[in-house]
Amino acid sequence: MFAAVAPHPTAQEFSPNIAEAELERDVFLYTPGVSCRFHERVECPCCAPAAAIRQCLVVCDHCCRGLGVAAVEGKHTPWGVKPNTFALTV
Repeated sequence: MFAAVAPHPTAQEFSPNIAEAELERDVFLYTPGVSCRFHERVECPCCAPAAAIRQCLVVCDHCCRGLGVAAVEGKHTPWGVKPNTFALTV
């Protein structure tokens, strides 16, 4: 994903298959506060904006770690998930 952009010591080269698998895992599917108010109220994770946000959070997790950027709660991780306490694994 990011290995070609920054040669950070922790950078890891992902194949397209690994990157796709990471996005499909949808690790933030039931994270509160990611969906819109309607879908939060009916407890349904089938919210298109939330799906896009969840994928962005996965990319942010990998890019922050790979580029050595300090993750910020609410921007790079969902609210309530402290930066550096949630690590996605390959």
